[in-house]
Amino acid sequence: MPRGFTFDPAEQSIPRMNEILIIGGGILGATLARELARRGARPVIVDADTPDRRTSLGSLGWLNASSTADMGYAQLRRASMELWHALKDAHPDCPAFFPGALLWGDDAGAVRAQEERMNALGWAALALDRAALEARIPGLNAPEAALLLPREGYADPARITDWMTAQALAAGAWLIRGLVETVEAGRVTLASGEQLEAAKTVICAGNATGDLLASAGIDVPLRQSPGILMRTAPLPIQLPCVMATPKLDLWQGADGAVLMSSSLAKTPERADDLMASDAAAALRALVPGLTEAPVVEVTRRNRPIPKDGFPIVGPSGLDGVWLAVTHSGMTLAPVIAEALADNLTGQPARHDLGRYGLGRDWASPHERAAL
Repeated sequence: MPRGFTFDPAEQSIPRMNEILIIGGGILGATLARELARRGARPVIVDADTPDRRTSLGSLGWLNASSTADMGYAQLRRASMELWHALKDAHPDCPAFFPGALLWGDDAGAVRAQEERMNALGWAALALDRAALEARIPGLNAPEAALLLPREGYADPARITDWMTAQALAAGAWLIRGLVETVEAGRVTLASGEQLEAAKTVICAGNATGDLLASAGIDVPLRQSPGILMRTAPLPIQLPCVMATPKLDLWQGADGAVLMSSSLAKTPERADDLMASDAAAALRALVPGLTEAPVVEVTRRNRPIPKDGFPIVGPSGLDGVWLAVTHSGMTLAPVIAEALADNLTGQPARHDLGRYGLGRDWASPHERAAL
């Protein structure tokens, strides 16, 4: 079969024996496939290709490293952000953008203290007062102060996942359309009954990760968090960077549409139209000159969060089976992919992810990761 081939079990015979299977074609699976294929491996992505199962589509796509609660985790996020920037430098067509991010603050002193902490950790930050914010973004209902993080940015989850997948296929990965029902050492079974054998398997299946390993008697301590995104029609405003405000996190794309998540996502039982109406009102309050902000799309996904808030990456407990699951898949995809690819191909490890293994002491007190 040619490299870079896409198999549909309904139309073609699928390969039985594979070098590396990747279960899940979201941002983690696609980025890992790209990394492995670039190294000369032949990864095979197995993905159902049903948008309702794609966990990544519940993410705002904010690429950030502003967490400082846990130093090790902060360093991991910054390492991944550097990989994002290197990727963009090497591939200008990559649909990841870095216009910076503004974190709202109500207390100028607290914002300046955060500025000092971030700069001391090597992550550029600049405190801006209300006058500076209004000069930077005319028409903004600015807070007393905000923190500008100039190296942060965003990527539309669907576009960046498609781009990573295309890159992986071009480098020699294969893609099988199918839903995985069970995982065993050396073999997975699809809903169609087809069985695939593999020397190595990596589960990057988001919320389905726990169910797939539970069938083998392995507990993955995950909970789910509702991800509710709203996309507006193109708007006659210019929001030049990612904004994290008390009611909305958002960014505006080149087409003028705004993608936003709302604090109301914590009440997922609210109907889509009420959620959209409240978010649109919050956006109009943020930019008072905006008379209308019609929401044209509401996307709901449950997103996985490991019990302690940190990623779970590494061996699963099944021979030859690894897993990668995290709440911050968009930001962490490059560093997780690089670390797993080092492990899977026997190369020296550039990132020590030992503390993020499934076998860690879940009963011990962890400082909760900033999500």
